[in-house]
Amino acid sequence: MPDGGVLEVGVERLGDVPRLRVRGTGAGMDEATLARIHEPLSTTKGPGRGTGLGLSMVCGFVRASGGAVRVSSTPGHGTSFAIGLPEVPAATAVAADPSPRVPPVGREAFLLVEDEPTTRGVARCQLEELGCEARTGGSAREALER
Repeated sequence: MPDGGVLEVGVERLGDVPRLRVRGTGAGMDEATLARIHEPLSTTKGPGRGTGLGLSMVCGFVRASGGAVRVSSTPGHGTSFAIGLPEVPAATAVAADPSPRVPPVGREAFLLVEDEPTTRGVARCQLEELGCEARTGGSAREALER
């Protein structure tokens, strides 16, 4: 919401489906933009302001979990996302393993591409702490150069 607005986040239940709802009163999107928002690299931001992978990845994770993402938007009135996920019965829930697991370390090398410098730096440090080589780039062009 580059011009400001109100962001609401909530959880609700629709029958047996818990649903996360995110609403923003920002600029909203027209039908052409709305039709492309689930596509990788689709973005409403200007050049140099982001890659547009976030929503595509969220949709992939939600669908892989058996859920669905619904979106509605009206120019000038904002956008609403509803993320429905299947509920996991308590009897089938798996307890987390409290013992930390150390991943195997070899000679892995990564090319890390992230346009946000702080996020890129943190990710690079984490990879290096695991004993990996991490080359970074802030854009697709930088990645291709590396």
